[in-house]
Amino acid sequence: MSYHVSSRRFFGGLFALDTILIILSAAWGFAFLKELIAIRPDFWNIDRDWSAGEVLNYIKWLILAFVFLSAYLRNKAVMMLSLFLVVLILLADDSLQLHETLGPNVVHAIGLQHTLGEKAYTFGSMVIWGGLGVVVLAITLFGWRTATVELRRQLYPVFAFFFAIIFCAVGIDAIHELFDFPKVIKGLLGILEDGGEMLFLTAMTRHVWIKFRST
Repeated sequence: MSYHVSSRRFFGGLFALDTILIILSAAWGFAFLKELIAIRPDFWNIDRDWSAGEVLNYIKWLILAFVFLSAYLRNKAVMMLSLFLVVLILLADDSLQLHETLGPNVVHAIGLQHTLGEKAYTFGSMVIWGGLGVVVLAITLFGWRTATVELRRQLYPVFAFFFAIIFCAVGIDAIHELFDFPKVIKGLLGILEDGGEMLFLTAMTRHVWIKFRST
């Protein structure tokens, strides 16, 4: 009982930290947009790579990897190993910015920048995201076919959180980049994208920790 209570308190604190960083980022962004400040610190901007919010996300991915690997070593369920590998791929993309850095290579390889301009780079990132998605799906299906009915039932919320994170990271990001919204709307979409990703990732980490850490 105390184990789960302490876990809930920890993740409650993590949710609170997420919320503080989201509000802080939004406040800095609003002040910068209104020219109340001259510089917006990247470290407190959740949209920036290796910002406080992003580093917190990397830690969550590492916690997930630890839980899934521990569960696999304990029960030898192939599904847990599949999820461990999936998390490593998503952590690599998040921390090394794979779709942002490799996307331009796709664009230049087919000369798409000449027809779509800057929007071509959003398309290139989505192509890389799609490729990573195919790999992730294949690994997941490989583990899923060996999973028990009970394990599948326990994993439904995990996949719901995964899809929510992907919607924020890919769907809202594409809308944000492809359409010429006013700066205020773009800022709000950016907060929804990165803030939503942070909160859903915390929710998924909490669920996985409580459900699979000791079972």
